[in-house]
Amino acid sequence: MRRQLMWLIPDGNNELLWDHRMCDDTGLGAALRELIAKAFKGPLSLDQQEQVSVVLAGDPQLVYCCGITPGKLQELVENNPTIAAAILIYLRNSAEISEYFEVLVNMDTSLYSLEVVSRLTTAVEVPTDFLHRYIKKCISFCEKIEENYMQKRLVRLVSVFLQSLIRNKCDLQAIVAEVREFCRKFPKIKEASSLNSLLKT
Repeated sequence: MRRQLMWLIPDGNNELLWDHRMCDDTGLGAALRELIAKAFKGPLSLDQQEQVSVVLAGDPQLVYCCGITPGKLQELVENNPTIAAAILIYLRNSAEISEYFEVLVNMDTSLYSLEVVSRLTTAVEVPTDFLHRYIKKCISFCEKIEENYMQKRLVRLVSVFLQSLIRNKCDLQAIVAEVREFCRKFPKIKEASSLNSLLKT
């Protein structure tokens, strides 16, 4: 009778238990951690990237013990943007995801960070506040570059990125004035002009 009452009236002293087997240094988890450790230091081969994708697709929970932290995200973005984007997609419901987004906002704008955010917005819905802050950072970064060639190159990349967001129906309404002003500052750059035309449609 007492056992039956325990089920009806639980004692309320509940404790979360960690599954220690999830991150055992054996099998797929160990292989994934080894690959991610390499990914922080340099580009992975296509076969290695595929291996990471297969392991995470087979057991998405392994992303929580693969070795990634907000402090290491920048290294991963710079060396393996495709892997960085995939990991962030798996971490999208993590309690730490806002910290990862903050790293992206604070990074210098580059082809690699643009690729990561582009992949994210294509695959999942990202917070509008993060996306707007990231775009403003990109615009500001472009405007501050003094070297002419590098500035033109980055303006082209950011313009193409913004066109992609608009075509994917991302909500840019709150910052459309800033985007238009960005286009007006670089009228001789074809991609910026195309972006400005797209904003008018």
